[in-house]
Amino acid sequence: MPPIEQYSNVYYNMSAGEGDICGSWNSDENFEYVADPMPAVDGGDSGASVMLPSDQAVDVTSLATRTASDRSLNPTTGVELGSTLGEANQLQSDKPCS
Repeated sequence: MPPIEQYSNVYYNMSAGEGDICGSWNSDENFEYVADPMPAVDGGDSGASVMLPSDQAVDVTSLATRTASDRSLNPTTGVELGSTLGEANQLQSDKPCS
């Protein structure tokens, strides 16, 4: 299935609060970066919340640490695999997000 062209090279920063980091998956050089997209159309805050028992919260924290992205890499993403630009998107950058 071909990508929808208007969305094929756009990254919407849907994160809220502190802790936003930049890497190849959301850099200005690989995508059009939209820092403040429209909020959820249903009136919500577009966030998800879950109450976990403390033992499960420890497991989730451990998982997040083990699976954290390596910001020094710029691998081909699933979006890029289907794009018309392909390997042309593979740029290295230390440029911060807009």
